[in-house]
Amino acid sequence: MTFERAWVLIFLLLPLGWMVYEMRRTRRTLALALKTIAFLAVVLALAEPKLTIPETKMAVAILVDTSASVSAGDLARTSALAAAIEKARGRHWIRVLPFARSVRDLTPEEQKNGFQFKQTSGEAGRATNLEAAIREAVTSLPSGMVPRLVLISDGKENAGSITRATWQAQHLGIPIDTIPLEGRVQPNLRLESVSIPTLAFTGEQFPIDLNVSSPSAVSGTVQVSAEGKVLGSNRVQLEQGSNQVRVHASLSAAGALNISGVIKADNFGEIRFDRAVTLRRPKVLYISQDPEGTENHLLQTLAAAQFDVDRTQDPMHGTLSDYQLVVFNNWDLESLANQRKDEIEKFVKQGGGLLAISGEHNLYNDTKKTEDALDRTLPAKLAPPRSPEGTSVVLIIDKSLRWKGKRSSLRGWPRSAWWRIYGPSIRWAF
Repeated sequence: MTFERAWVLIFLLLPLGWMVYEMRRTRRTLALALKTIAFLAVVLALAEPKLTIPETKMAVAILVDTSASVSAGDLARTSALAAAIEKARGRHWIRVLPFARSVRDLTPEEQKNGFQFKQTSGEAGRATNLEAAIREAVTSLPSGMVPRLVLISDGKENAGSITRATWQAQHLGIPIDTIPLEGRVQPNLRLESVSIPTLAFTGEQFPIDLNVSSPSAVSGTVQVSAEGKVLGSNRVQLEQGSNQVRVHASLSAAGALNISGVIKADNFGEIRFDRAVTLRRPKVLYISQDPEGTENHLLQTLAAAQFDVDRTQDPMHGTLSDYQLVVFNNWDLESLANQRKDEIEKFVKQGGGLLAISGEHNLYNDTKKTEDALDRTLPAKLAPPRSPEGTSVVLIIDKSLRWKGKRSSLRGWPRSAWWRIYGPSIRWAF
């Protein structure tokens, strides 16, 4: 036992001297002894005694490197090692801390069947900061136990300072056990650039453009994943030098999602990319006077295509810039206000879609001399039949590859083409 203020112990003589003095004057020796002991205890407390008791219960923080430089084999090995340590923990305290740029919590998928570590996705996974990981682990250790750190990493630090972190741990008396990982083999391929749209719509294919440099001609594969789930894989043929590779992806979930991928080539290793994309559901302004229920098939088709449908009977409803598609179902387009026609023309020129579905409410103005904004917007128009026998219109759209990148004779818009067709009989052929 030691005392923080040993000089206070000199005051122990005062209660003892008082006891000797009072013992001559009283017969209540027991009460006197108890009072003396109480005074002695107060003096000892003021001296702040400290008793050191050996402790054998350990508090262990296991730091697991899950950055992009760690291979899948390393993660499998680390998972087995962490599971073995957890199984043998006994009465000791153990906490597993995955880290890359910073320490993160274990995901539910990583805690299934023991441990199944996954790489840290996004920008956080493209760095290894051993200093931040060790600092976070030190602060997480509970007091009153023997502290210890276990660092499992490939040691490819590109942020922070491991030297500074180990000095701090040594100053605190916390030993660090290290378990090295092999890490990824330096690939011969080099990823020059990655281009992914920051905003896309659900159900719509969006491009992923890659610039890959190869030392020689080689065959490989490009695999794309979203939030850890594989979307698909494509074969690619890389030539010597710079190669432009384009793949497409389509997602049905809305929100901010992480898109990752890996490019593998025979004997040339693999390279990875990781980007974020925001997906939102496209909106349709559906303007119709038909009774509800008569257009269920069309509305179900739009819903299956991941559209949010805003149905209304007011042609002036809403701001067009809030939508990606405007649908006029069986509507007299000639009755629209000129202001709305101008808004529609501007909306289409800025990339919006316009669909006009004809019906008995459509009217054809035979005396119209000048085109308005809506006439300029719709790429085709057919006058009603002049003979009593009637007319059948067949519209055939050639979707073969030889028309890729060309504009049709019906003045098709870059994204979609919409038609306004009049006549008693309409037949479509695709």
